[in-house]
Amino acid sequence: MNRSAKKAVNPHLFHRQRLKERYLGEGAENLDDKTLLELLLSFALPRNDTRPIAAELLDRFGTLSGVLRADAGELMKIGGIKQHTAVLITMLPELSRRFVAGESESCMSFKDQATASEYLKGCYAGLREEHVYLLCLDSFGGLSEKRLLHKGSINSAAFSMRLVTEAAINNSCSSVILAHNHPNGSVIPSNEDIYTTQRIAAALRINDIELVEHYIIAGENCIPIMRNMPNRYGDKNSDI
Repeated sequence: MNRSAKKAVNPHLFHRQRLKERYLGEGAENLDDKTLLELLLSFALPRNDTRPIAAELLDRFGTLSGVLRADAGELMKIGGIKQHTAVLITMLPELSRRFVAGESESCMSFKDQATASEYLKGCYAGLREEHVYLLCLDSFGGLSEKRLLHKGSINSAAFSMRLVTEAAINNSCSSVILAHNHPNGSVIPSNEDIYTTQRIAAALRINDIELVEHYIIAGENCIPIMRNMPNRYGDKNSDI
């Protein structure tokens, strides 16, 4: 088949090949959001011109992050996007979270605040619902298990002492990290956050398990409750 015949079959073939060559030659960091999104869409829509679709997605959702955070139903309101493409887009945040988690879990001490913060920000990236995670640590501070304790609207029941302590005891760990997110963007801990942290730390201490920290994550912010509010929390090593 000659070049003109190929163009008749797929008029976007050579433009997409150029995009792939740019990606491989220049690296993703040198491509703007629209170009990266256009290239991504080309794998799900091999016979469509994905440039206007990428532009409409960015106009509708504001940023590339906004596109990736959108749910499938909202994405399918964009012309040219059906279930197949929506599934591809909505998979990306979870793939990213798992990649970051895998890079961090094996060789770092989660008792280091910077390490824990970066890891948790990756875990919560793009999540639109509230999630409570418990990180069970080994004796060196490495991550032995990440357990989802609760998903959805968070109340005091989500942080029940029994739920947390049973998970920690069953893992046979000596220390844990608790984390939950605020999808509304505020990282300010509520009075309930602080009170619950105190109760859980005390319950764990009875079982010789240390609550290293309780983090609140909101976007790119990750705040340690126990370290940032020592006067309200009290000394971790004292009775509460």
